[in-house]
Amino acid sequence: MKGEARKYMTTLVREGKSHDEVYTRIQRAWGFCERHARMLKEIGPAKLGDGMSPARLCAWLLGALSMRLSKAERSTRTPPSPRAQAPRWLRRKAVPGEGIAKHLEAKGDCPACEDLSRYERSLLWGLQRFLSPTKGNEMIQHLYQISDGLCFPHLRLALEEVEEQASLDLFLQVQEQALSRLSGNLKEYLRKHDYRYTHEPMSDAEATSYLRAIACFVGER
Repeated sequence: MKGEARKYMTTLVREGKSHDEVYTRIQRAWGFCERHARMLKEIGPAKLGDGMSPARLCAWLLGALSMRLSKAERSTRTPPSPRAQAPRWLRRKAVPGEGIAKHLEAKGDCPACEDLSRYERSLLWGLQRFLSPTKGNEMIQHLYQISDGLCFPHLRLALEEVEEQASLDLFLQVQEQALSRLSGNLKEYLRKHDYRYTHEPMSDAEATSYLRAIACFVGER
């Protein structure tokens, strides 16, 4: 996923901005998410030797933002028709900038995230095929069975791609075993911080259990 993200952003700064559709997607999202914006800052100098390509993109995006802001300000200065107003007792206190804020809302997600989401689903579809008893790969099945399974977000996505009941059973079996091991490690981590048991040695699995538990719910970057 990291490699695919860098490939996407590299293609964007080199040639992708020449397509109107790409510009439209970027403007609708008001740029990129924080993670892919950081990647954009790194890729410009690293791949092209300077920041010219990101600079052109941001100059265009700033211009679009300024135009939208001016348009929003003008449109919100026009008072609503008295007939369109709700009865006074139903009105909440007016917030001066609320109308402008609505005009500035993003109309789409980060373009890089959208592309990676599709790629991510294709990887998870491929994984469930490898784990299939009839179409799969024994070595990958073995490696998956001794792994910690998937993080919760990827488990949910993978379950939507599973095509066979046997593959689903394997997904759930591995996940339940991994969660049981992690839960046991966490309990030992907590127990060995009790002053009565601090003399007991702690394994690496126990010492890192709380970090792996966090990653279980949100994944790792």
